[in-house]
Amino acid sequence: RRLRCFVRVLHNKSTSDIKRRISLAKQAFHNKNRFLTNKHLSIGVHKYDEIFVWSVLTYDSETWTMNKKYRSKLEATEMWMWRKTAETRWIDKMRNEQVLEEVPTREKQLMKIIESRKLKLVGHIIQHNDFIIDILKEK
Repeated sequence: RRLRCFVRVLHNKSTSDIKRRISLAKQAFHNKNRFLTNKHLSIGVHKYDEIFVWSVLTYDSETWTMNKKYRSKLEATEMWMWRKTAETRWIDKMRNEQVLEEVPTREKQLMKIIESRKLKLVGHIIQHNDFIIDILKEK
């Protein structure tokens, strides 16, 4: 019973945190909009997306409980950012694949980043096995 309650609390925390992180990442993107969408800068400069925006979006993502709804929200946010970076408008009716061809990475990365962060956390927890035992014993 306690476990169900704990999982429910984690899930509710995740949903509100994901929404908040998406909002903060969009704000960070708008704050650096002139810099991130400048076509005259080299492609390497667009790596700053990862510093300014992706770090805000993926902060604490290893603790999120993901479901299909929030996975699609995160993927939509990623494509929104790539569209803005490539300066394509929604009314241009470009498919996601066409937009990805115009950006430096040429592929979606957000879910891969989140999954790798989760795996690192699991590895860290497994490395400290005594910590898990203490949690299970409720110490």
